[in-house]
Amino acid sequence: MTPEPAGRLRRALTPTGLAVAGVAVAFAALVWHRRWISDDGLIVVRTVHELLAGNGPVYSAFERAEPNTSTLWTYLLALVGWITGWSMALPAVVLGGLCAVGGMLVGMDGARRWHRARGAAGLLVPAGALLVLGASAFWDFATSGLETGLGQLWLALAWWL
Repeated sequence: MTPEPAGRLRRALTPTGLAVAGVAVAFAALVWHRRWISDDGLIVVRTVHELLAGNGPVYSAFERAEPNTSTLWTYLLALVGWITGWSMALPAVVLGGLCAVGGMLVGMDGARRWHRARGAAGLLVPAGALLVLGASAFWDFATSGLETGLGQLWLALAWWL
């Protein structure tokens, strides 16, 4: 039996839920403020363009070497490009940021579940996530066009499970 939507909203508006939401919103704002794409992110974008052109996952159609470090990220971006037909630089930045913020949310929920299963009551402060907010490398590389945000989401999902 699934809980009613009002019950879900009531659970989300607890002090812990509000703390988690506040950290996630702050992280999203920092990530968006520092958005950029790195030179290696542009290599991924170029590879996706070649992949969608039918040349395979290569940097150049005439050189048969795969230049990427993350096959999953390349093919995820290729799927987005194939569905939308967009140029890939902006989607790489946005999708990386969304994955990073999603990873932050999933990781904090995993920590909440872990503490609740061990009998913790009252307000849970997402202190570990606050450390991430203080490290500018997390903000910078969330939108670098690389698989960093996807890696954060992957690790958070593993923790959550």
